[in-house]
Amino acid sequence: LDLHGKVCAADVDHIHLICARSHCNRSRPASGVEGKTSNQYAFAVALLDGRVDMDSFEEQRRWAPDVMDLLETITLEFDESIGGSWEDSYCVASAKLRDGTVHEVRCDAPSGSWGGPAIDEDVHLAKVRQCLATRLAASAVEEVIALVGKLETLDNSALKYLVSLLANGGGLRSNAN
Repeated sequence: LDLHGKVCAADVDHIHLICARSHCNRSRPASGVEGKTSNQYAFAVALLDGRVDMDSFEEQRRWAPDVMDLLETITLEFDESIGGSWEDSYCVASAKLRDGTVHEVRCDAPSGSWGGPAIDEDVHLAKVRQCLATRLAASAVEEVIALVGKLETLDNSALKYLVSLLANGGGLRSNAN
């Protein structure tokens, strides 16, 4: 994400990623869902959109021309000296532009991840809302957030209600969401 806003994807000649060995080497994921386990895809979407979220893994985004074009420029190299554990792992991205300029960044942990830099509460709540909205009715999303916000103080009946909202989706989610 550090390159978003600094590098225009249309100006990219080549991107080289150096990461710890992992199962996430899928240079051309077969679907948006498969993109979740592709370092190349996640990097491409982060550079293009400035974020990686639920919509990043929809089929429409996976097969978008800008994503397909950028994936063609990305190579991935595994560096055996990089630790394989979450705490020791990192990725270095080097973007060479058509004018010869090179931008290099290192990511030790994505924002909001375990061990990574914290994210602002409003950013966190936006992520929570987006995730919950994939399965819950809009009215239930806000109710779940409010209940979880006071989870430690819920009595048995309120806790059962929260679980029922989560289990039953708080009503059917409309296709418009």
